[in-house]
Amino acid sequence: MSAALGAERSGMFWIGFARHVLDLLSQFVCTTTRDAIVLADDPLVINEIGRLEADWSAAELLSRRALWAQIRGVDDTLIPAMAKVVTTELLVAIAQSATEIAGQSGLVWAPLFGGEAPAGAAADGRFAWEFLERVHGTIGGGANEVHRDIIATILLGRVGAS
Repeated sequence: MSAALGAERSGMFWIGFARHVLDLLSQFVCTTTRDAIVLADDPLVINEIGRLEADWSAAELLSRRALWAQIRGVDDTLIPAMAKVVTTELLVAIAQSATEIAGQSGLVWAPLFGGEAPAGAAADGRFAWEFLERVHGTIGGGANEVHRDIIATILLGRVGAS
């Protein structure tokens, strides 16, 4: 059980999902116009995509570090806890940004594997699906609030404090 929880907390489980949705968002902004302007030419959109990409890169490195420690058999609680918090909250941030950038079309939901998406659904409804579902990662595998307590307890040198 501990190994399974450690694997989930490494963040590698979540980082692939984040990459996929970021790629969908990049494709969407490069092919969608609003008021005759391609979204990728909007400085606010560019800034948000850049922020998400930087956050993704940091999350990937942290996740790799956690996984590497686990593969080597290092008993490390701190890095996997950090990776779990960072990657699951990145997914929430990507989903929120995607729905905001897409506007009303980003709110049109469709099941992932349920056939054709409704007309006007950004990314075939994936942005809305992500927005509704990604909060679960912040709860599963131990709530992020619990992980933050673990992180703070270790960093403050109060291991074993209740």
